[in-house]
Amino acid sequence: MKKQILISAKFLLTIASLLPIFSFAQTPQAFRYQSIVRNATGSPMANSAISVRATVLDGSATGTSVYQEIHSITTNQFGLINLEIGNGTAVSGAFPTIIWGTGTKWIEIEADFGNGYIPMGTSQLISVPYALNCGNSIPGPTGLTGATGANGNNGTNGTNGAVGATGSQGVVGATGAVGATGATGLIGATGLAGTNGTNGTNGSIGLTGLTGTTGSAGTNGTNGINGIDGTNGAVGATGAAGSAGTNGTNGTNGAVGATGAAGSAGTNGAVGATGSAGTNGTNGIDGTNGAVGATGATGSAGTNGTNGIDGTNGAVGATGSAGTNGTNGIDGTNGIDGTNGAVGATGATGSAGINGIDGTNGIDGTNGATGATGLAGNSINNFSEFFALMPGDNAATIAPGTAVLFPQNGSTDGVMVRIDASTFTLPAIGTYQVFFQVSVSEPGQLMLGLDSGSGVVEIAKSVVGRTAATTQIVGMSLITTTVVNSILSVRNPSGNSTALTITPIAGGTHAVSANLVITRIG
Repeated sequence: MKKQILISAKFLLTIASLLPIFSFAQTPQAFRYQSIVRNATGSPMANSAISVRATVLDGSATGTSVYQEIHSITTNQFGLINLEIGNGTAVSGAFPTIIWGTGTKWIEIEADFGNGYIPMGTSQLISVPYALNCGNSIPGPTGLTGATGANGNNGTNGTNGAVGATGSQGVVGATGAVGATGATGLIGATGLAGTNGTNGTNGSIGLTGLTGTTGSAGTNGTNGINGIDGTNGAVGATGAAGSAGTNGTNGTNGAVGATGAAGSAGTNGAVGATGSAGTNGTNGIDGTNGAVGATGATGSAGTNGTNGIDGTNGAVGATGSAGTNGTNGIDGTNGIDGTNGAVGATGATGSAGINGIDGTNGIDGTNGATGATGLAGNSINNFSEFFALMPGDNAATIAPGTAVLFPQNGSTDGVMVRIDASTFTLPAIGTYQVFFQVSVSEPGQLMLGLDSGSGVVEIAKSVVGRTAATTQIVGMSLITTTVVNSILSVRNPSGNSTALTITPIAGGTHAVSANLVITRIG
């Protein structure tokens, strides 16, 4: 049996998955895990049923298990699985009770392909999902409660925005080559032949009718000399025969002369009445054939006797029984399976839906007295999105030590703004969550750069890269600034040898996007 392995795993935590924190009172109790399942040769295992066991460990890769769950799942046509850690079948612990804010947390993944769970690796959760951390962090002391102000009138609910169109499906990878045809099985033995049916009795030979007068024949050329006939063996007694015409004396065959002119055809005589058939004589016993002697000289042809009337055909004998069918040959060995085709490129992301119209604000109620300020909890203070569309928004290549361009503005509250197409201001001292996604054509790396007034410093912990199998490089890091108006950029790291091409079109006809999302969280 081939040994299966589980590789290419990654955790998915995007700004989109954080937004529900601010739209709903309850924190989503799950985060996403994605992986491609491959066999021992490195080929993706398409449409295969497996069981995955996920364990959250506290403190280290061999720490105490605080939660464990199981997922039974089938890979898609590319061998891909998508799990929501927290929504599987719980084995031990309770996901909502995990204290994410204390100590390090590790995730151990095991897979069962039918013969028990096999360890697939243990990784530290470097960036704990922020919403989970908030949902289970230790709260600060509660400030004094201010007097309750009068309730304002409820504003009219705004109309829901239209749902954005679904992105187009990525192109399906090419089908792998067909395996070689197995050898043909041996041909089964031929069945025995059926027994021949009994021959029907021959009908009586009719009398030969009178032959019309034969026209004159041309003179035959002289035949060559025939060899001497050998002595014939003894012939059995012959039954009585009709009278034969007298044979002429055989002349010596001479050389073949020129063909004489054809004589005039004689008039056909009237066909005489058919005489009754004579009784067949008893066949004599066949004598032993003597050795064939040399052929003697050919005598002249005697006059043809009268042809007898054809006898009636005898009845056809019964058909013999069919022979037994031969045994089938052994089936040939199946050919080796062809290698699976490469996974098709990821389809372009669908465009965002139009935002709904804001509802009318209700009348403000009277402000109550301000309570004492409690300790600050974590929250999102500001946000900005910048993006590029390819082709068009980036240069032909991004050289090592230079920044990717994000020349277009997305959703923003206007606090974090651009300086130019590749640099962006972080105006306040604090902690920022930075997410970026860029499609590139070559194996390579990207990282964040921060300029605090003394030049760009490349942040080592933010390096992400790829070697093959996908065109996207995706990264997310937390950055704490120490001065106001620090400058952020996404860069091809200095010292690398490869200039990166921002992918113009991948998996379809739409322009491919690159995104940078900056969120101030403290």
